[in-house]
Amino acid sequence: MRALAFGDSLTAGYLQGGHTFRPYAQRLQLLAGERWRVEHVGLSGFTACRMAEIIDTHAPIEDVCGRSWRGGLRAHLRDAASAGAPFALVLILAGTNDLAEVMARRSRPQDVVAALRALHASARGCGCLTVALTVPEHPAEGAAGGAGVRHAREAINAGLRALAVQGDVDALADIAAALPHSDPSLWDDGLHLSGRGYDRLAELAYEHARGTFDRV
Repeated sequence: MRALAFGDSLTAGYLQGGHTFRPYAQRLQLLAGERWRVEHVGLSGFTACRMAEIIDTHAPIEDVCGRSWRGGLRAHLRDAASAGAPFALVLILAGTNDLAEVMARRSRPQDVVAALRALHASARGCGCLTVALTVPEHPAEGAAGGAGVRHAREAINAGLRALAVQGDVDALADIAAALPHSDPSLWDDGLHLSGRGYDRLAELAYEHARGTFDRV
């Protein structure tokens, strides 16, 4: 069975200013076991809204780190199915980069939630079960005027929880509270996790989504 971790730089495992990458999919693979093959697509610098816009793009996509990825989410899943190697499960972690857009009033929390809903709907439409991961703490929340960033993030996460209640996702991995900035060992630069943090992210994702892994 194949699972796809899809998202932004937190899925890519961005470390040390982009000189190193440690995707949480690596640890998740060990937890899921030999029955699963866990892959990842981590679009560093991409917002959830942008991911939704390019959902059917088949051409290679380059992220802000100059790394190239094969197509948007739905295109990626359809290509895999056409090649006889479909994905059964998709985990989606995105929304961190949207916070800057929300604070600049170029987007709203509900727009981000709508984009995330579209990503999940596209994966489910391709026959996959999906797991939504909440948006972890942002370093700007601890700065002067950071309450607005925190409120925006909390609004996005509330929207994700609502998707779970409504049955628009198959599982919710509410990771936000379990990756606090008060534990510096979990964080690299405040925005991206440390190696230990990415391992912990994988453990949380598997803990919350284990029933979904077992359903397939």
